[in-house]
Amino acid sequence: MFHQELNISTEIQEEIERREVENFPNITSFNSTGHESPNTSGYFIVYERPFLEGREDYFIAYYGIMGTTNLSEETPALKKLIAESFS
Repeated sequence: MFHQELNISTEIQEEIERREVENFPNITSFNSTGHESPNTSGYFIVYERPFLEGREDYFIAYYGIMGTTNLSEETPALKKLIAESFS
C-alpha cells in the first residue's frame, strides 16, 4: 500500500468537453491509497458528500485492474475511469 495524489484535471476537462456540461464538480485531484497484488491493483479513493444537512457521508471507492499488471501503465486508464464516474 502507498499514498499517491492522482491529478485528474486533464481527464475531467475531457469529460466536460465530451459531455458539453457547464456544472461539473470542481475537483482536480484526489488523495488515494494505491494497492498492488497478483490478484488486483488499483487505487482507493474517499468521496466526501453530504446527502442531508447535518450529515457527513463518506464513500470508499476502488478503481482497479484484475490480475497481474503494472499499475503505473494502467494509471492513465484508471484516471479516465475516475473522471467518467465522477458525474
